[in-house]
Amino acid sequence: MVKVTPERVRARLGLGEEDVDDEKLADFIADAAAELGLQTGREINYEDCSQVEAAAITDLAAIYCICHLTGGKAVGLSFNVGNLQVSSLA
Repeated sequence: MVKVTPERVRARLGLGEEDVDDEKLADFIADAAAELGLQTGREINYEDCSQVEAAAITDLAAIYCICHLTGGKAVGLSFNVGNLQVSSLA
């Protein structure tokens, strides 16, 4: 089983600790796990999950992070960064 950590999200984006702190990333990770749980109808524990779940949580947390760093917005599976906009039709 895999644990999704702030370091894992930073590595996905090529960021360092000086770019975004652990506390903020922990919030993004928890939010991403909750959103994926809503979408799948399953309870997902980001501290003890499958490799596939960890990859999805990491990717979504990374999207939340890059939106935060660039002034974009992210809610659930919808986000915007500059002119790029992705909306969930769920």
